[in-house]
Amino acid sequence: MARLHLFWLKLKTYSQTAGGRVAKNATIGKIVALILFGLVAWDLRRDVVRIEAIEVPRALSDNGYTSSVAGHRLHDALNVYADQATPAGDNNGTNFNSSWGFITADDANLNSNLDLNIAARDELPDIVVPQIGLSLGAIESSIRSVLPTKGHAISGELTLRDSKYALRLRIDGRQVFSSEYESENPDELMTKAAPAVMDNIMPSVNAMAQYRVRNEEGLLKADEIIARCDESDINVQEAYILKGNHALKDHDYAEAEKMFAKANRINPKSAIAYNNIGVALTALANQENVERDKGKLDDAMSQYKHAIAANPRYALPYNNLGLLLVHFDRINEAILQYGIAIQVAPKYMLAHWNLAYALQKKGSFGEALTEYRAAIRYTTDEEQLATLHSKIGDLFRERPGENDQLENAIAEYRRAIEINDYSWAHHNLGLIWRSQGKIDDAIAEFRNAIRLDGKNETMMESLQQALEAKEAGAM
Repeated sequence: MARLHLFWLKLKTYSQTAGGRVAKNATIGKIVALILFGLVAWDLRRDVVRIEAIEVPRALSDNGYTSSVAGHRLHDALNVYADQATPAGDNNGTNFNSSWGFITADDANLNSNLDLNIAARDELPDIVVPQIGLSLGAIESSIRSVLPTKGHAISGELTLRDSKYALRLRIDGRQVFSSEYESENPDELMTKAAPAVMDNIMPSVNAMAQYRVRNEEGLLKADEIIARCDESDINVQEAYILKGNHALKDHDYAEAEKMFAKANRINPKSAIAYNNIGVALTALANQENVERDKGKLDDAMSQYKHAIAANPRYALPYNNLGLLLVHFDRINEAILQYGIAIQVAPKYMLAHWNLAYALQKKGSFGEALTEYRAAIRYTTDEEQLATLHSKIGDLFRERPGENDQLENAIAEYRRAIEINDYSWAHHNLGLIWRSQGKIDDAIAEFRNAIRLDGKNETMMESLQQALEAKEAGAM
């Protein structure tokens, strides 16, 4: 989720005593002043959005809703809006068959595409520096007048008329939002203002939030950003990533690769861009002839490794690299990559899932069961839950020399059916009934599976075999 990070500067004050301590504290005061000067100068040079004074009427201030509170409420509203830039539960990825598992271009629970800095005006304590006689506010104003600063300054005011509030906000002195006297709750106005503010301080976040509501609107915003902003602007990179993720969603993998490559050229150190290029290349190889197009898979592997080098704390490329290693039957190496992904992000559900599959493939059934159970803990998506329970059912059903595990398998398949009426749970439950000679029960389950997935050749073949077995038994 995108977050607007708030930076707090915590400083100790020094008291002066009589006698010999004065000279010592004078020295301390000068040291502190130099340190504070450096910190303030560094802060002002950062590309940081600052919330300056948001004036409030006295009626609000007297009730504790001061100018400082107003700034923090705007900060919170911007955070909430930024969070909407990543749709919950949407991995923006491609779901391949069980030999590939899941490949994700992004994951709302793990990493943000954005790193926005925003600070409320009152976060620099307005204390007086010993022996200098100036407040930090005065020092800051002096530095601001001579330093070339980056970022934006947000200011504005809440006004009151007939028990209703209006809000005006400016960025660098230019008005970007104005409301009528329409709300009894000033926080509602902060929420209403968030899109307009975000469109000015980080338009790519606004595009992503718009995309969540309506894809077309978000893509139009992305095109506007690309057209009007300098090529080196981080917003342009994010716009290309948004367009690339949309292309992935539409299974247009060649277009996705092109968009991610453009994002990567803007910021060659972008782990997200490298990872997503790898996703697109892997998807292209899967769409085409994988054996013939091994070069794309090798290139995808290289892209994932670049992503890891660019940001070792970014979990997705470890998972995606693991998937490729499984495809090349390098199971132990894949298990290592999944393990690192989980170390980086312990709640990374897909890494647990893929690790379980690799362990199952290796024959480590107990460890695989543990990882499937972990994946279940970290998702609430009904389709994923049903699939995972069905996978556990498969694990029990296929476990060599463990026929007593069939009851556990049956329970897992029934749980999957209860959660989401999962087609493969019906089918595999039917396989158990057929193996036990319960042909009518098997036929019923195969028909349920085909009801849910009518074009699946495996399911149709299983039904045909069961019908033939029933016919042969009747003769």
